[in-house]
Amino acid sequence: MTPGQLISRYRIVRPIGKGGMGEVFEAEDQRLGRRVALKFLPDATTGENNRKRFLNEARLAAQLRHPHICPIFDVEECEGRIFLAMALINGETLSARLRCGPIPLEKALRWSREILSGLEAAHAAGIIHRDIKSSNLMVDSDGHITILDFGLAQRGGDERLTQVGWAVGTPAYMAPEQARGVTVDERADLWAFGMVLFEMLTGRLPEASLDAASAYQPGLPPALDRIVAKALASRPADRWSSAREMRQAIESIPETGTPFASPAISPAISPESVTQTLFIGQPPSSIPSHQGSASQTPSPSRRQMGLAAAALALTLAGWGLYRRATPTTPGPTAGSTPMASKAARRIVILPLTNTDTGPGTGPERAVGDGLLALLSDAISDAERAGQRIWAVPVAEVRGRQLASPEEARRVYGVDFAVVGKASREGAQVRLTLDLVETAGLKQIGHETFLYNPADALHSRELALAGMRKLLALEPLPGTMKEIAGPAPNPAGGSYAAYLEGRGLMARFDRPGNLDLAIERFAAAVQADPGFALAHAGLAEASWTKAKRLNADPQLTAQALHHARRAVSLDPAVPLTHIKLGKILAETGQRELAIAELARALELAPGNADASRELAEVLATQGKFAEAEKLYLESIRERPTDWLGHLQLAFFYEDRARLAESERQLREAGKLAPENETVVRNLGRLYRLQGRYPEAVDQFLRAIQLQPSARSYNSLGLTYYLMHDYRKSVVALETAIELNGSDHQYWGNLGASAALSPDDRGKSVPALRKAAELAERRLQVTPKFHVALADLAEYRARLGDAKSSLAALSQIPEASRAPLAGRIVVSYELCGRRSEAIRALRTYFSNPLTLREVLDEPALANLRRDPAFGPAINAVRAKSHQP
Repeated sequence: MTPGQLISRYRIVRPIGKGGMGEVFEAEDQRLGRRVALKFLPDATTGENNRKRFLNEARLAAQLRHPHICPIFDVEECEGRIFLAMALINGETLSARLRCGPIPLEKALRWSREILSGLEAAHAAGIIHRDIKSSNLMVDSDGHITILDFGLAQRGGDERLTQVGWAVGTPAYMAPEQARGVTVDERADLWAFGMVLFEMLTGRLPEASLDAASAYQPGLPPALDRIVAKALASRPADRWSSAREMRQAIESIPETGTPFASPAISPAISPESVTQTLFIGQPPSSIPSHQGSASQTPSPSRRQMGLAAAALALTLAGWGLYRRATPTTPGPTAGSTPMASKAARRIVILPLTNTDTGPGTGPERAVGDGLLALLSDAISDAERAGQRIWAVPVAEVRGRQLASPEEARRVYGVDFAVVGKASREGAQVRLTLDLVETAGLKQIGHETFLYNPADALHSRELALAGMRKLLALEPLPGTMKEIAGPAPNPAGGSYAAYLEGRGLMARFDRPGNLDLAIERFAAAVQADPGFALAHAGLAEASWTKAKRLNADPQLTAQALHHARRAVSLDPAVPLTHIKLGKILAETGQRELAIAELARALELAPGNADASRELAEVLATQGKFAEAEKLYLESIRERPTDWLGHLQLAFFYEDRARLAESERQLREAGKLAPENETVVRNLGRLYRLQGRYPEAVDQFLRAIQLQPSARSYNSLGLTYYLMHDYRKSVVALETAIELNGSDHQYWGNLGASAALSPDDRGKSVPALRKAAELAERRLQVTPKFHVALADLAEYRARLGDAKSSLAALSQIPEASRAPLAGRIVVSYELCGRRSEAIRALRTYFSNPLTLREVLDEPALANLRRDPAFGPAINAVRAKSHQP
């Protein structure tokens, strides 16, 4: 194959790798316009056995849909050669990453959970990988890990592709029974993964099956030695019984962090013992790498830069700006560093990855994350004061688990990254921060200071002064005192507890952190009942948990109480008004939300967050001119913030201003070129226009960038409208696996499964679950009309016309236009054809939503009704559509 050659609909771009089971090329799909990896069988004359095995990989792996298994899109035969088209994963193999030494404990545990989750899905489908090893595991650009190469896979009961007595796999990772060539089950994969886990923890393979990882890497939790030992038991019966059981054991280990030892060198493995399988994104040395390509392997210095980058976050995370004295430390002279430039500066604050271990590290870790949130707040204040600087929100960094300045530049287009580390010094913590220019990975600034938990307020001042100096910020304005609020009572330890709460909220996605955050904020409130921001933190944490529990009434009431208390204690703090406004808006109290958000803007003119929140609420109230003005002002205030363009795109989409919506999405894409949220929403815009193949391509790209429940749900809904119900069910089941608390995912699954011959038994349970979740949401927000329309549709699909019509009756006429598609479906399924036609004529105002009617399978009979054509024409005429 040569670059430029056309194979079927794929144009070869360049070679990626070569192995015993195939030759791999990067190629461009000419029909869908996406980059893929093509894996070719080496030679058609290799033999029928290898040909069967290659086809087996396609047949088995194409069935698997999981965020941590490399997806296969297609299998074809061209000019006598069989090839697979699969996702092109940007990143490097785990084996390449391990050349720089062991993996930090926190990351090793997360990757272990991801790998075992993928194996769990494969084993549930009866598929055994049989060649799990570090070179068959790909770390993508977002820091997630994916299982590659099911070429040696075997399904229980299928014809064996090797004779009994033959061993297939990689000897260094091969379970004893696999090495003997006897029949194996999923426990062989767990043995191989035990080797990988040992390798991640130590940077080397064990020299004997009884080796303990802690012997090479002191400080590891003892439970990890036991987990590895059980995985590497000689007899399969003595190992973990399933990937789920092993994953659950790993989930029980606290992510305490382990100190880095010097990089260990893995024992040499002879070339004959390696199965040269698929290497997506990591070419052999014989293939030249290109700067910035997906195949480039970072040098050790780059990796260590990434580790230092992650180290800063634990340190700086969230002191919460409170009324404070302006730091007196002088900042750098203008022009002394690139950060002093008058041009807009985009910055990311990366999380810390390495901290010392020892007694009492838990609170220090939380405090470090709290400091990071503080720095982000300080940058926002500087931005509002006219200093042209913008930081990626802490929640974004956490959600994407960014690990290096390179990743941050690629995903967010940032110019600078703050990286660092924390180390214990007795009862104190030393925080070391570096400022890195992302374009050339050049360190341009360095600061260090101590955090003393016994004097958190003074330590906060040191941190703020250090950050201001590092980022070349001018002295913060006097309005900072008004924004921050009065200092709490330091004697009761309220500020230290608040700081820990902020840090825990910065990583609330980790098991247990949300409950701990609520506990620490409550402790801060108890120590100082007049501490307004502690009440605001408790409100945010309570509301976050309430939403996770589908708007739990008690937690919702608690959140509103503390948000109101925060405002009453210090009405001059904008943050408290924003927190209260968001909760009011999300619980349907929009007029009250408008008042709070407007007050926040009065206190902090130009606050982009307040502008966006207020604009969104105003739009729901039909105040479109005011909303658009606020969105545009937000973009002017933060021209380099992709989120402003994204939200304006939504606004234009709702107004059927499609060209303007797509333009804003593309502006967001320029600022954040590998941001899956932008990619997914461009796909959504295509779907609304009926451009389904283009939409599918965007959703698949979003999943490749970062698997998420939303992207899988969007993909499943698109397949449903394309009437490809089996694919729809697979995608929606994956969405539910990632997030089972969203009633719309269950409802979409119920609708698709009803029309998929192989999945019809799943329909009714899914619809019942959707209805249950929607009803729970309505217990807290009874006027949430979207949930009412959804519930009406679920009841109608379940054949309960009475309950469906009752739900519809609760939706006011003025609120029905955005819900028109669901209302028409509900009336039609309830046997109310005339009301369905009337709803079509009356409520449809946005021509985009007509796709819900034109392609919805449940409306096939309605479309054959003589009254349907005139109703559609009336809608199009009203909307000036052809």
